Amino acid sequence: IPALPVEAVTLQSPIPCPAQDVVCLGINYMAHSDEAEKYSADAFATQHQDAIYFSKRVSRAVPDGGFIEAHTDLVQKLDYECGLDDPRLLHAEKLAVVLGKDAKDVPAGQTKDYVFGYTILNDVSARDVQTAHKQWYFGKSLDGFTPMGPCIVTADEFDTYPPALPIRSRVNGELRQDSNTSNMIFSCAEI
Repeated sequence: IPALPVEAVTLQSPIPCPAQDVVCLGINYMAHSDEAEKYSADAFATQHQDAIYFSKRVSRAVPDGGFIEAHTDLVQKLDYECGLDDPRLLHAEKLAVVLGKDAKDVPAGQTKDYVFGYTILNDVSARDVQTAHKQWYFGKSLDGFTPMGPCIVTADEFDTYPPALPIRSRVNGELRQDSNTSNMIFSCAEI
């Protein structure tokens, strides 16, 4: 099959229509925890003893560089998350672990055997909707709130498990967040 120039194709997310909700982990960086508590201590205060899981409904994942609808008729406080800075992952938001097979009750020492690879995912959030509903599903699952990609990098491309990658967020070129995936409160193996 002959190669096509990238300009001749429309890039999609690596998993454009996930078969089920995307399972996420909330407030998994201490800096994000501090930031969230400043927004609403009632909604986001945590002692970090247990991981905070939530899911995002994704009808169609927005591709890298795609349009994110603001839902201004419903949302007043649209929020972004942080970004990875690794040439293998291009412009990223959050480390997303892509499983290669079903996993249940996996011992911590065997978790990396279930990881197919990694991609990037932006956990777009309607903070006002999220906190008004006292749960996170609706405020994180509006159409277009899960940009993903542009690609999946297989686990064997990284020397460590989980990979320790710089994670940064810029808004209009201004650095807003600067951390590393090694600073996660709960590791990929624990999650």
